[in-house]
Amino acid sequence: MSEPLVIEIYSDYLCPWCYIASIRFDEIKEEFRDQVSLRWMSYPLRREEQPGRRPNPRTASHISRPQQEEPSAIFKPWPQDKDLPSSSLSALEAAKCAELQGEELARRFHLRLMKANFEESQDISQREVLLGLAAEIGLEVKSLQRHLISGQMRPKVLQEFEKARSLNIFGIPTAIFGGKIRLEGAVPIDMYRRAIAVCGKD
Repeated sequence: MSEPLVIEIYSDYLCPWCYIASIRFDEIKEEFRDQVSLRWMSYPLRREEQPGRRPNPRTASHISRPQQEEPSAIFKPWPQDKDLPSSSLSALEAAKCAELQGEELARRFHLRLMKANFEESQDISQREVLLGLAAEIGLEVKSLQRHLISGQMRPKVLQEFEKARSLNIFGIPTAIFGGKIRLEGAVPIDMYRRAIAVCGKD
């Protein structure tokens, strides 16, 4: 059996276009199964803690276009009386911790984080929210909690961000297929399929 095609996808859980890309790549994984290996790479849009932010008209417009692009992606306006997530880092760290428990659980957790933010207005910058979501999809919560408390995944998150900058990636989602083909933005799923086909011919 040949090695799977590695697809690195630079993404953030606060990015609506990344949510769309996540849904499409989940379909790609279902379609191609062991032929592809998805690697979600950290690209934190909000690296510094900014507590107390509330939604505004710009926040609403941020999701207006994405929600028209993918029928299966549900976007709900953030409640006006509730703080927005203060940072991207905690969710990205939790996702890296989930990877230690296996590819399938990590995949489910990745989508669960996206849905929690964009569909349910859950504050995924809060540790108790992350642990609750982890329990929902079957992750071993105590192990995840230990890793989060230790902070051992933060350097990996930041290293992946620095790698992205070294590759001149300044917008997300950006997917790199087999280190050869780069697609920027939440492109139609057929473009992902074509990139896989081209890489498969090499």
